[in-house]
Amino acid sequence: MLAGCVTTDEPGPKSIPLPGAAPRVVGATNGETAAHAQLVAAFGGAYRSPRIESALNDIVRKLVAASDDPSQQYDVTILNNQTINAFALPSGRLYVTRGLLALANDTSEIAAVLSHEIAHVTARHALARGELERNADLIRRVSVNLLNDSKGGDQEKARSRLTLASFSRLQELEADQIGIRTMAKAGYDPHGAVRFLQSLGRSGAFRTSAARVDFLATHPSTPERIQKALSAARQIGGPGVGESSHDGWLKVIDGMAYGDDRASGLIRGRLFINPDAGYQFTAPEGFALERSGDSIIGRTEDGRRAMRFDRIAQPAGQTPEAHLKAGLLDDVAMEDIRSLRVAAFPAATAIGRSKDWSYRFGVIEMNGSFYRMMFSAETLSPEWDRAFLAAIESFQRLTPEAAQAARPTHIGLVTAAPGESAAALASRMAVADRPLERFLVLNGLDSAAQARPGQAYKIVAE
Repeated sequence: MLAGCVTTDEPGPKSIPLPGAAPRVVGATNGETAAHAQLVAAFGGAYRSPRIESALNDIVRKLVAASDDPSQQYDVTILNNQTINAFALPSGRLYVTRGLLALANDTSEIAAVLSHEIAHVTARHALARGELERNADLIRRVSVNLLNDSKGGDQEKARSRLTLASFSRLQELEADQIGIRTMAKAGYDPHGAVRFLQSLGRSGAFRTSAARVDFLATHPSTPERIQKALSAARQIGGPGVGESSHDGWLKVIDGMAYGDDRASGLIRGRLFINPDAGYQFTAPEGFALERSGDSIIGRTEDGRRAMRFDRIAQPAGQTPEAHLKAGLLDDVAMEDIRSLRVAAFPAATAIGRSKDWSYRFGVIEMNGSFYRMMFSAETLSPEWDRAFLAAIESFQRLTPEAAQAARPTHIGLVTAAPGESAAALASRMAVADRPLERFLVLNGLDSAAQARPGQAYKIVAE
């Protein structure tokens, strides 16, 4: 993706490593069909929208015709995931998430993303780094056991493989240059690459402050990349030298799902609601939640505490207490196992300890399923243990009215009226917090930007 791969060796606070967010292109494999299925599953499945798919295919056709290898075939998959991500397989399979499509503000920005990924394929960057795939298991550590998938880790393996196949700085810069050249040749405004990199920078700053775990947390959009992209675009011409349809792109994504979908549950700040299964819970103060496969994971901004929530079928005849006694994590000794009731449901809690981490576990039995909350901390202080227990005890059944009221969000469009401010437009956002900041990031605007009368803007709507 355009955001690129930038890493540092500077020491920082010891943090709980979370599952990789799959930022890059995978090296060549013999089982690419299986890899494709794993990757799609790891990101919540494919998102179907004939209108959006048609628009992306049109852009790709133009880019391929202008690329260094017009004979290469490509196939685009939209991933049903809110993180901001794009990547490709060497065969020409391209992937973009809903979150990335929502962040783009015109057709040239989307062309920049796709052209960048096509450049990685034509330059054979993935093949040059394919050896990293063999080391995918090296990134699994104790806390990944906490956050890993209970179905054997296939989704985590797919994400880990992509993380390890991240490109070098020089490869990213090369893909930037090739991509900008290609999109301009295809008739798109090359400055779309600059605008999208700037939007990624704003989104990265926002998401870092919100403790979101995604591609931008480890692959920021840097001033160097923006400056080099700007220089390359200026060599071709000024802004507007090619196509950059703002209204056209917004019409394409109008109504697109934003955030989580109802079937898999809805994240609203620290609150997780599953209206179809009929329950909700609230994470501790300071936690940011997100989806990872079939689980909900979260962490604090300093990375010193993490959590995982999942559901499994209740083993025949097993109680929550017996489930904890059997152990949930390898090499974690269980202590202080206690039975209790949470919202009238049978439940149990326990403390776990390993060499480096302490854990608080909770298991709640409801309708033939075990709902499991697992918290980890470097030091399980009494204060944090109380917060973890409060989160476990916040689990409750939804009333039919509350379940009906829990609606997924989508991208909506509003037109600025004369004299209407960005803050006024942002007040229409159906978000739990920071509506103005979210509005500015979503629309590629800085904090000093003024709304233009008559212009369409994106909002999050219910």
